[in-house]
Amino acid sequence: MAGKMPPVLRGAVVTTAVTCPRQHTGVCLSGGSVLDADVARMQYVSQHGGLYLDTDARCILPPRSWPQAYPNLDWDNASLLIGIEFPCPICAPPARGPDGSCLQFTNWAFAATAGNRILSEVAHEGRLAIARRAHVLDAVHATGPGLLTRVVLRHIGHVFNLANVENDGATYVSKRTGERVLVLPYRAFGIHMAHRGSHIKRHPTHQQLVRHQFKGSWRHA
Repeated sequence: MAGKMPPVLRGAVVTTAVTCPRQHTGVCLSGGSVLDADVARMQYVSQHGGLYLDTDARCILPPRSWPQAYPNLDWDNASLLIGIEFPCPICAPPARGPDGSCLQFTNWAFAATAGNRILSEVAHEGRLAIARRAHVLDAVHATGPGLLTRVVLRHIGHVFNLANVENDGATYVSKRTGERVLVLPYRAFGIHMAHRGSHIKRHPTHQQLVRHQFKGSWRHA
């Protein structure tokens, strides 16, 4: 796998911002609200493929090295890559896994191949929420990570197991589209110094791929 870029990580690096940075090597989608930004990122990556990163997220390891950090996953055949934001049994995000665990997938870092139908479904439902005049304060549930989590869980079904994911990541197949979904553990994308508890697995450190700075710029837009 060394030196080989799997299909799910090919394509542009995509981001969204109220005002796009002057210097950016990938694709920047500007928008007027966090709701629009959520839908725009899902729509673009679902159509064109690529790696999405928030402007306040930075790669600890270059994407080309990610398969080496999680070598047991089916990178070559995956069409969607997501990570865990909330792995803990004591918090209350907007969704729960079929094993009863509280759960939320990150939408500040994910990747997909072009034509991804799961992300297309997320974008469609997000547009419907905007059409129903969802409030910006409901963004997490209406267009953001809560929506992404609910849609992905509908595709994965009841085989999802958070303990297995937190051990070393896991590969799942959508029961609706047949697309393969790689789910990385909390330490890959979600690690944050404010999070505490025995449920937080920060090691091995070579499996930490992205660090999110949580500046929350969209909240003040």
